Amino acid sequence: EIPLRSCDSGCSIYASTTPNSQPGRDGPEPYMKNLVIHDPANDRNVSIADLAAKWKHGGWQKMSLDLAGPGSIINLNDPSETGTDVTVWVVERGKTNDVEYEVYDAATMTRAVSAPRKVITIMSTVPFRVMAEPGESNSYTTRLVGFDNAHDNNEDKCRYAYETKAGSTFEGFEFHINAPIISFVFNEKNPVNLKAD
Repeated sequence: EIPLRSCDSGCSIYASTTPNSQPGRDGPEPYMKNLVIHDPANDRNVSIADLAAKWKHGGWQKMSLDLAGPGSIINLNDPSETGTDVTVWVVERGKTNDVEYEVYDAATMTRAVSAPRKVITIMSTVPFRVMAEPGESNSYTTRLVGFDNAHDNNEDKCRYAYETKAGSTFEGFEFHINAPIISFVFNEKNPVNLKAD
């Protein structure tokens, strides 16, 4: 059992699994189905595979599991069993209210060309690519963290991976990401055609 310290005062949990762990005709991979988030306040276990496969109604933004208090991850599998990769990201409840954000899984990201929220976070269990076509003026900063640490004044002092100057022409980009998570902080509210695969 792994206690989730960031959940002591409530939290939001996001998960990403490899494609063969996603529900299909035969359901999710059994190992991921038995890797669960324990919510003692509601006396329930939520499968990480099920959480990874949930999106907000009307779009492809990831849904989070929101816990009111402490939680943990429990592996209900036999010790001899092995599973595929998983990415779990835990955000303290207070930080989810501090910023406007969008969260996507790189494997299923579908986003309309539109003005982004302040931060767009993309997560994955495997290396992925993020692309944006050239467009209107839109400066941005990227960090290999979630939206909770994506800003310049982040408490963990996470450095940026890439940054453009304020008011600069948006020339588009293609980044190859070999990390579980990346966030883009956009400084202007102009439409962006952002994709991942």
